[in-house]
Amino acid sequence: MTNQCSRTEILAGAIALGEANETEREEYRKHIATCASCLRSLGGEREIERVMSAIAQARDSETWEPLPRRAASGSRGRVWRTGAALIAAAIAVSLGVHVLLAAVVQPPVIEPRVASVNLPRVFT
Repeated sequence: MTNQCSRTEILAGAIALGEANETEREEYRKHIATCASCLRSLGGEREIERVMSAIAQARDSETWEPLPRRAASGSRGRVWRTGAALIAAAIAVSLGVHVLLAAVVQPPVIEPRVASVNLPRVFT
């Protein structure tokens, strides 16, 4: 692709957006008249304007409507139920781990010992 072809692509974009002045349109026409490759890929000036007009009409005819809002109490209730379920699951897992560890790891048994003290016999 030559520099002139790259420039013609830019001009085609300007024509499509309606930003090209008459000098730029003339430059585009001259290049398209001599470059078959650009004519095939970009088309004529009228084709660009026709396609952009069809796109603008399609865009303008589209409508967007937001979805209706749901009742706040219903969605809040669902959030509370989900939160409560998560907390209950966390407690159940915690208790399960505690019971499992208590069964596997038993604390050492410490036997009480009586200390014997050897006192001097003073009274015999």
